[in-house]
Amino acid sequence: MDRLAGLWRWYRGRRRRTQWLLGVGAAVVILAIVSAASGSGGEESSAPPAAPADATPMATATATPTPTPTNTPTPAPSPTPTPDEGEAAYRAALLRELPPISDALTELGRLMSEAGEQPTRILQSDWRFNVAAQLAVIQVGADRIRGLTPPPRFADAHADLAAAMDLLDEASTELARGIDTLDAARITRAADLLRQATEKIQSATAKLPRQ
Repeated sequence: MDRLAGLWRWYRGRRRRTQWLLGVGAAVVILAIVSAASGSGGEESSAPPAAPADATPMATATATPTPTPTNTPTPAPSPTPTPDEGEAAYRAALLRELPPISDALTELGRLMSEAGEQPTRILQSDWRFNVAAQLAVIQVGADRIRGLTPPPRFADAHADLAAAMDLLDEASTELARGIDTLDAARITRAADLLRQATEKIQSATAKLPRQ
């Protein structure tokens, strides 16, 4: 209980409540990169506007013989570009793997805030189980993101995203150890790693091709 009291004094005395909520901040920037990965909106229609229903013809056309068509070849339509399959697959993988990480970080932030207000929660098995479950989701998701092979245009963004996943993985480990041992220093380090991961995700978002 002495360590718990020390952790509570650290939390209250140093006013570090925002560090317990950094998971929420990381979750928000992950949602931003998910939005970027989904691409931009659709194209405008190129169909000509329909004539008004009440349009009145200016003059009555006189019937003329229809000329015999000549054998003029019709120009082939320009090919419509299709998204590169590798890029589409990579975007789809990000859209699949990132949202669970975001959700886990949001829930982690809620749980840590709860423990900050009620320190004894950190000793209760249901709270610890829920935290461990969120950390497992983060670490599994981080491993999957790191395992993706990005297309050339996505290489720079993926490098930052993979670095962010390394930081999230390390933050999860530090936070778990800090909770197990009631070690404020480890929790502080986990919070700092989460901040660094957030910055890397923001950098990856800026580099991600939109189309």
